[in-house]
Amino acid sequence: MASDFLFLAKTLTEDAAYARDTDRHAWAAHYLTSMSKALVDDAVKVLTRDRDNGLALSRAGSLPQG
Repeated sequence: MASDFLFLAKTLTEDAAYARDTDRHAWAAHYLTSMSKALVDDAVKVLTRDRDNGLALSRAGSLPQG
């Protein structure tokens, strides 16, 4: 889905370069780029969540109890 957003943003950016009367294509491209970044950030967060939790638990388990 993020790649679809980026493709549409690229297409809208190209249209914005040729349309001199309005900047709505540029704003739409900006919005879609932000949405694709949010999607990628969320995917990275979900994919690395278990790894980070496992690392934190292993560190906590190796610390001496005071």
